[in-house]
Amino acid sequence: MFKKSLEYLIIMTSCLFYYDIAYAQRKIPDYVIDFNKQNTDSPGTYYNIKDAIKSPNTVKKLILSNNELTTIPTSIRAFKNLTELDLSSNSIAEIPIMFRSLTKLKKLNLRANKISSLPEFLFGINSLEEIDLFGNQIKSFVIKEKKRESYLKELNLSYNVITNIPNDIVNLEKLEVLRLEGNKLTDIPYIIPNMAMLKYIYLSHNIITGFSVDIKRARNLTKIFLERNPINIEKVKQLQLLLPNCKIYF
Repeated sequence: MFKKSLEYLIIMTSCLFYYDIAYAQRKIPDYVIDFNKQNTDSPGTYYNIKDAIKSPNTVKKLILSNNELTTIPTSIRAFKNLTELDLSSNSIAEIPIMFRSLTKLKKLNLRANKISSLPEFLFGINSLEEIDLFGNQIKSFVIKEKKRESYLKELNLSYNVITNIPNDIVNLEKLEVLRLEGNKLTDIPYIIPNMAMLKYIYLSHNIITGFSVDIKRARNLTKIFLERNPINIEKVKQLQLLLPNCKIYF
């Protein structure tokens, strides 16, 4: 039994692990938790709606992960200055239209939920810079026709069941990082050369066997991750010749 005066908790690596949905177990490093230390979160960070709603205009970061939520609370629309929202590891199935009212939202984390489709308006929220949808049930998605400039820089769609990428993804004109690991892609998306700002594309753990020679036009690509795909080494060599300035991980 712990004493009430407990001041430190030491977590050792010898027996504690976390599970990565992708494929691996990795050790958590040693940490010493000081229970006397004050909360170091930046002002404006909240961990529950009850506290946040008391002063909605001060809420900048809201973390509601691991709360067994099946829907997104409608009260979130009250947080007009919200810039970061973490709803990961719940059971959310739909993204409601009220997100359009969060005009300052920059980071949206919906990883490890039960989302199977994406509403068109999601990519029309031009304040968003990062969207994380890792580990859902998404089969396909549509990006709304471009009306305003998109500032999205990173999109994580890893570990869904996506078979192809829509042509309209080119409307995400500032996208630099596209994560598509663990889906059902059979080829490197042929639309990639038309994504002018794309630097990193993660395609590991798919069923990729080929690519279009047009990929040579993707001159800004810096890294392609192709580990654990059935593509053969000869095709990887051809790909490297087409993209001499791009690092290919295979």
